[in-house]
Amino acid sequence: LSRQCNINWILDKHAAGYPWELLQDKSDDARPFSVNAGMIRQLATVDDRVNIRPVYHDTALVIGDPFLDGFVTQLPGAFAEAEMVAGSFTAHDFEVRKSLRGSPSEIIKLLFANDYKVIHLAGHGIFKPEDPLSSGMVIGKNIFLTTAELAQMSTTPELVFVNCCFLGKTDSVSEELYQSRYKLAANIGTQLIENGVKAVVVAGWAVDDAAAMDFTKTFYNNMFEGASFGEAVHKARESIYETYQQANNTWGAYQCYGDPFYRFDARKSSFKDTIAEFVIAEEAEIALHNLFNQMETGEFDSDNILRQLIGISQAVDKAELRNGEITTKEASIYAELSMYDAAVEKFQQAVDMEKADFTVSALEKFGEVRAKKCINDFRQGVPRKKLVSEMKRLIGSMNMLLEISYTSERYSLLGSTYKRMAYISPLTQKSKMHAASAYHYFLANDAPGNKNRAYTLCNWIEMENLLIHSGARKWGSTVSYNRNKYELPALEDILQMLSAMAENLKMNSSEMDYWQQMQDINIKFCRLMLQDGEKSDAEWNSIVGDYQRIWAAAGSKGKKNVEIEHLDMLGDGLSVSKTKSGVRLGKRILALKDELSKSM
Repeated sequence: LSRQCNINWILDKHAAGYPWELLQDKSDDARPFSVNAGMIRQLATVDDRVNIRPVYHDTALVIGDPFLDGFVTQLPGAFAEAEMVAGSFTAHDFEVRKSLRGSPSEIIKLLFANDYKVIHLAGHGIFKPEDPLSSGMVIGKNIFLTTAELAQMSTTPELVFVNCCFLGKTDSVSEELYQSRYKLAANIGTQLIENGVKAVVVAGWAVDDAAAMDFTKTFYNNMFEGASFGEAVHKARESIYETYQQANNTWGAYQCYGDPFYRFDARKSSFKDTIAEFVIAEEAEIALHNLFNQMETGEFDSDNILRQLIGISQAVDKAELRNGEITTKEASIYAELSMYDAAVEKFQQAVDMEKADFTVSALEKFGEVRAKKCINDFRQGVPRKKLVSEMKRLIGSMNMLLEISYTSERYSLLGSTYKRMAYISPLTQKSKMHAASAYHYFLANDAPGNKNRAYTLCNWIEMENLLIHSGARKWGSTVSYNRNKYELPALEDILQMLSAMAENLKMNSSEMDYWQQMQDINIKFCRLMLQDGEKSDAEWNSIVGDYQRIWAAAGSKGKKNVEIEHLDMLGDGLSVSKTKSGVRLGKRILALKDELSKSM
């Protein structure tokens, strides 16, 4: 603290209930720590977050001073702040929807009428000690907007600013609402971070209207100018401390949670942000977690991500904080950048560390990255024999994971590894590997607890389709793999299964991470494969636009490469086809792969 450097405060929910922003040195003339340097709160349980459902357009929702019809006093300061914020976002080309003195029904309707990158709330707030999850912003008589409503939105906002602590006028009813305001802020802040929001600003006690307006204006102005979340918060605190120091302590009222490097436009981040000093390992782990999340949007720059990763790694080693968790997170980021050599090296370092915190899921990821590296090495001319031996060792390791428990994820991992094995195998061995891949995808699709049935079903059917075109199998027959028999559905039944799955996705579209967005396209592609002879060139061309639409807004380089690699392996698999339709299908798939490669 005495070094006055930027600090992340890593807190559990109990510790979040204390006003750390007010800390200062005992000297009479000392400035508070949160004014001297950046001070951002982060939750210690970042990996427990739900799937993040990102927003891809510049949209904002502003709610100010809801009409309370005498339930409690209206807040002119909240109205003025909301009006100013809405105008600022409009001036910076955001699509803005606002509710000023609106009714509860109007506010709820607006909340679910669109996807919002930023949500700004200004009004009264209440904290219920007996039911914290029902605490929130007052939008009507005994009607509250809580984090539960925000969690039900179809997408996850990136920034939420909650100012529910204006001074207003005090009366017997509103005084009850003002109690425990600091706990309200901590509750809202921690819940929103757990919901997946990247950055949260929440006022913790009654703030002066003029000071609150200045804090808000300074914060947003800095964000629009390209400052990071941590920089914008620091500059806003410092500005109102200098202006209102003697009058009030509004500078210390704002609890700020999340990623200190978050920006409205991730492409504006700079190398200086990567120069960090870490005191404890959890700081580095959270920085890497946030960096990984940056790659979930289509806007990130791979070179900038790599520079930040190197900067974090250097700071970790300088502080002698390296552990298995940090090294595993570094490996995962290298994998998302398609830098498989570096990813494998990092994973191996983590495995070799004494007492490394290396989870079974990390072992699964390590295996997947090793398989991807084999494909890269094959394309770069590494001898086939050497890579086949490596793949056999890898498959042996994966089968050992099945001894722990038989899960859909592990069967899928084996299915994808056999698929890659087929790609590097000689022509005479490809069908054998395709059969192994199909069998393990079949097991994955049928496994209890399968949470990604569209992925497992499509991959199983596509592998079987390769075997159909090679003449090894027929739809609607009993097939076997290593003496294990199972039923292959008739083609009509498969098409019905795919149609039903596509309809189910439309009905349950609230969880939309990258892979879930790709499910609809994967189903469409699978149906095109099965009905190629009945489909036109226009239908094949349309799927290119479907891929490009998602890729423009989401997905890391590594995720996109997985899709292209899959198409390449399918096209290669059809090289053993004994039918004209199989040869034509192979050419179509490889043409699709080549077109999508241009979008990378």
